[in-house]
Amino acid sequence: MTSLAGPVSLSYAEAAPVGVAVHDALAPVTDRCQVVGGLRRRTTLVSAVEVLVTYRMTEPDLLGGRTARMDVVLAALARLGPIAAVSESRIVVRHASGLSIHCFPYHADAVTWAWLVLQATGPASYAEVVRRGVEARGFRATDRAVLSTVTDVPFDVDDEMVLCQRAGVPYVEPRERAAWALKPGPVPTSDGRD
Repeated sequence: MTSLAGPVSLSYAEAAPVGVAVHDALAPVTDRCQVVGGLRRRTTLVSAVEVLVTYRMTEPDLLGGRTARMDVVLAALARLGPIAAVSESRIVVRHASGLSIHCFPYHADAVTWAWLVLQATGPASYAEVVRRGVEARGFRATDRAVLSTVTDVPFDVDDEMVLCQRAGVPYVEPRERAAWALKPGPVPTSDGRD
């Protein structure tokens, strides 16, 4: 299907190659790159390819400062289709398949990567269970990071499984999360009991 008229939904099988192309275009020019959302959860229909990236910074200048390299991220995305919107928090591209590509760029220094991926993959109900587990253990969860309440420094955790372990919440594969989060039962407590 080739349409630039507007967003469409494609089957997972049709959308997966677009997700691979997006990842392959962005991975070489970013520090981290992860396809998230419905495509990562392997939903039946996918309406957009959502991807998180932390972008590379330039080499330090004479004063030690570094500059974000959004130009290379934009160039890589432009090779995938026309750029429809750009803001500090999101870049939207219209792919020839009809899918929208939503790229969410972050500075690496101020985020907990595993928390970003978990929230963006969803569903929100599972992320909320993990957030409650994190906070029950005396930490603070923002939209970008899990922070120590003592130092206010983000956890440096790249793996969702490790984040879930620290939160005392079972790690659940993305495609199983919606069903798991809807199950009745207690949420983990601060001492790790279920």
